[in-house]
Amino acid sequence: MDHTKRTFRPEDLYLQRKITDIECHPDRAVAACSVRSVDQENDKYASSIWQFSLAGGDASQLTRGTGDDNSPRWSPDGRQLAFLSDRGGSPQVHILAIDGGEAKQLSRLPQSVSDLRWMPAGDALVVTAAVVDDPDTRSLSGGTGGQSGQSNIGKQLEVARKKCAPEVAWRLPYKEDGVGYLLRRQFHLFRVDATTGDHIQLSQGAFDVLAFDVARDGSIAYSRSRDGRFAHSNDLWICGPLGRDARRVTRDIAIVMHPAWSPDGRIIAFTSAEEEGDAEPRLWLLDVATGEARTVCEATLDVAHPAALHWVDDARLVLTRAFRGRHQVVMLDVGRESFEVLSQGDRQIGIFDCNATHIAFTVDHPSLPCELWSAARDGRDEKKSSNLNAWWGDRQAIDVQLLEFEVPDGHGGIERIEGWLLRQQGRLGPSPLLVDAHGGPAAYALLDFDTNVFWQVLSALATGQSNAFSAAVVMAPVGNIETHYGTSDGGYYADPFYVASKPMFDREKARELSPLHYVEKSETPTLFLQGKEDERCPKCQSEELFVSLSRAGNTPAELVLYPGETHAFLGSGAPSCREDAAACIVAWLNRFVGV
Repeated sequence: MDHTKRTFRPEDLYLQRKITDIECHPDRAVAACSVRSVDQENDKYASSIWQFSLAGGDASQLTRGTGDDNSPRWSPDGRQLAFLSDRGGSPQVHILAIDGGEAKQLSRLPQSVSDLRWMPAGDALVVTAAVVDDPDTRSLSGGTGGQSGQSNIGKQLEVARKKCAPEVAWRLPYKEDGVGYLLRRQFHLFRVDATTGDHIQLSQGAFDVLAFDVARDGSIAYSRSRDGRFAHSNDLWICGPLGRDARRVTRDIAIVMHPAWSPDGRIIAFTSAEEEGDAEPRLWLLDVATGEARTVCEATLDVAHPAALHWVDDARLVLTRAFRGRHQVVMLDVGRESFEVLSQGDRQIGIFDCNATHIAFTVDHPSLPCELWSAARDGRDEKKSSNLNAWWGDRQAIDVQLLEFEVPDGHGGIERIEGWLLRQQGRLGPSPLLVDAHGGPAAYALLDFDTNVFWQVLSALATGQSNAFSAAVVMAPVGNIETHYGTSDGGYYADPFYVASKPMFDREKARELSPLHYVEKSETPTLFLQGKEDERCPKCQSEELFVSLSRAGNTPAELVLYPGETHAFLGSGAPSCREDAAACIVAWLNRFVGV
């Protein structure tokens, strides 16, 4: 153990710089990245665009300021870089000439731009942007607009809106974690001229465009939500370069995520979940000519990053695979339905991209800071290509060991599971064991620094059925599945899948599986941490557990609510909130465990 270096502390998060997007140059061994840092004075984040060499060389910061510059996208000729920035107010498209000069705002859409792609000729970009929608133009009985929305009730609401701004719901989902009320806006496709910034709207209707890609002939494939009362499901659509001739090409798949055109335009690869609530995406291929969609390597290929699908040529695709809690970079032969592992290790991959000669990615691992890594496209010559977090070198290192355990499988047999054992480097002998049992939706624990500033003891379900734990920390839980079904932004379609009662919701089974059903038996001192504006696992979930445990006896219990914070408060909440949450975890464990 190196005593000249100090241990990690909660306030270290103010030093952390994180790569949040990677865009490899179409022809050169460089990558443009958005890098997030913490603005401690203003208790927020700032993001700037950097350029890194993938072949060994200096890095350069391309944009500066206190705003949010993100989503870099190279022009087809590689001479310009488009990106999103809120430096002028709402996020808009900005253009930076790589041969010199300042970035200039290109688009001036009325609302925020959320994503962007270049058209093949480089003369325009396709973007998704918000469009304001008035809920009062829709019928309170479930209509889709028109005269029915101008009822007396609608007029009364229009008057009342001036005082209390009511939020009317007529379909599901009507809210989303991190966003709030959904029904006052939609997201649609726009075409933005790359010279003048003039725009035209390409899609219109009572739906949201969620993801899209542009083919070499300018055709657009996009995922859009469905019409009607249930808009959580979505389908793949195709339209022409100007939005005409839009047609739906999938119907029986519940969730279509990110499409990617093959170079010849004959196939669209996309990730999706066939059933509502399934959070583990599979890879699909759509034959554009026939409209036939099929899964690929369904039994062996779990896609780790649904948005990172990269065609090498018309027959091969590079993507990331989730495998036994780790991530691999693989190259898939779509005709043979077989894949080759290009890069792997006892680690996870945060962000991924590639071009004709290189792959570029970030690594999530407890002993490594967030940096850009690169390798030849065949996976050879892997090396670190950035040094954004040199301060990690002044901290005591963390040793990581992968362990296997035999546990009951719930059906009278035994199964093997794996876990990561983290210890301060050089620490010997017995010590308290902190168990982090990630709740989901991924089938493995996450290794990202932002969500694991300190590894917390979890699971109200475990403490309600065992006295083996000295203390517990429960964060943003599903405490009562029955109430989660009706209060979560996605509970109404996800919970029936999770309790294996789809398509209907089995309330009796939900009660039996809920931690609330057992929490009053707990004798484990428990700290509950909760974002007050969480719409994924609403605060009532923590409140029900806290109140029930408190009233059941003398077991120590505390509830900490963070105003304005959402489900991901520990990883992406306000920096001061993240520091406080980490400090609360440490204090609770010191109080009852003595770590």
